[in-house]
Amino acid sequence: MSKTWRIIIVAELLIKVVALMTLGKKHAASNQIYSTFIYLGGVYVKFLQLLAIQPGFFEQADMLKRLELYDQVAAESIDVNAVLHDQLGSKIHNITNIEPTPFATGSFAQVYRAQLRSGEDVVLKILRPSVTKFLRLDQLTIKALCILLDIFAPGIGNIKLHNIYKEFKHVTTTETDYIKEAQTTSYFHSVYSNHDSIVVPKVFIGLCSNLVIVQQYIEGEALTKLLAMHSKGVNVFERSKQRFNTDLVSTLSKLAFELIHEPIQNRSTHGDPHPGNLLLMKNGQMAIIDFGIIGNPPVNRQAFFELIHEYDNFYKTGFNPKQFFKKSLQFYSPDLFKSLGYYDLAINYNGDSTIDKMATHAENVFNSKKDEPIVKSYLKNAELRSIFIHAINPNNQYQIDLQLDGGVLLKASSTFMSILSQLGCKNIVMSKAYSRVLDSVEDVGIPPQAMSQKSPEQSLEIVSSWFNAMARKDPLLVGSMLNKLEVQIEPN
Repeated sequence: MSKTWRIIIVAELLIKVVALMTLGKKHAASNQIYSTFIYLGGVYVKFLQLLAIQPGFFEQADMLKRLELYDQVAAESIDVNAVLHDQLGSKIHNITNIEPTPFATGSFAQVYRAQLRSGEDVVLKILRPSVTKFLRLDQLTIKALCILLDIFAPGIGNIKLHNIYKEFKHVTTTETDYIKEAQTTSYFHSVYSNHDSIVVPKVFIGLCSNLVIVQQYIEGEALTKLLAMHSKGVNVFERSKQRFNTDLVSTLSKLAFELIHEPIQNRSTHGDPHPGNLLLMKNGQMAIIDFGIIGNPPVNRQAFFELIHEYDNFYKTGFNPKQFFKKSLQFYSPDLFKSLGYYDLAINYNGDSTIDKMATHAENVFNSKKDEPIVKSYLKNAELRSIFIHAINPNNQYQIDLQLDGGVLLKASSTFMSILSQLGCKNIVMSKAYSRVLDSVEDVGIPPQAMSQKSPEQSLEIVSSWFNAMARKDPLLVGSMLNKLEVQIEPN
């Protein structure tokens, strides 16, 4: 497909989505983006993966589409021997028995089986030529699309698309750096070398290049296969016990613990745990492959931990909308959260804090919506972020600009949760994982961190801009919830 044709397809998409959003057909607009981006493939699928985790982008009945984004895609023609000769030179003699047909294909790479002359079974992960050819053009095209949709069709993903684009650009740039990925995989191989449940393949660094990664072949069954069998009525939990001697719930819970606990302890974790990257092995082990995307610790780990605490409370004592609102605001919009605290101090206000007033109002909103079928479904499936967006802060009535601190972690969490939901074991797996995380943090604590601080002037400017945005959207809400707006800030 030529560069010009790719741009024409995206331009047509823009026109169709704007028209559908103008008619109030958000679901149809989402499906239009989905089908077009799937057709374009490559980095467009990567962007779609980030967009799809936004609550409301897919209807509840379409949640399987999240996992379809990780299915194998059509292979493109690659002369493997030519690539290896170009990238490895004389070192190619170390590799033999190369299978000409890929056994796995992704949006960025194709994977081939081979052997080393030493006898070890390996896989060759080769970057698709089309990705390197079109990467910069596709990034710029998607950026332009996001800017225009934010202007002419806002609300597609319940967050500004340009914010998603920033995360997307980072992800795509990182995932095409094969030298870094090889080094990262090698690091995680050493980290988990003695783990009782998690396995990471060995990487042969000396045989890796800008376009090729050579790593250990691991025998296992991808969770994509388990999900397919589960959808056909197969009891995959019993099958895992019989075929792999593995308690699937226990193994998934241990993986969930690692994904949550490591960032709290200021350590990176796997950032792309989709079903094709997780292999079920024998004796309770799970292999993690493909470390092209890494989830770095969030800037505010304490806020992240406190939000996790609310998830744990959900399973133990039920949902507390007031507390969940405050912890979500603290994590997703830290600048506003801290600035509101300073605002209360600046005006010497002694009543309920502005954040408490917002939380009380949010609780009332939730109580008015909690019996709606979609909200009941979110509660049943512990989709608390969806509850925040649809039943606590509907239509962003509080004008909160959600900051994607730990955006890769958010994507990883949503992807992994989708797997658990499709298997029907999300609640039991995550309740075990959250409890174990809290117990661990109680034992070892959270490593200290230095947080950036806003000046008093900056804090008051943030609050002022937020008040103005709220007043433009719903002046009655501002007046009823924040009755101290008339209070003057006392001079220093």
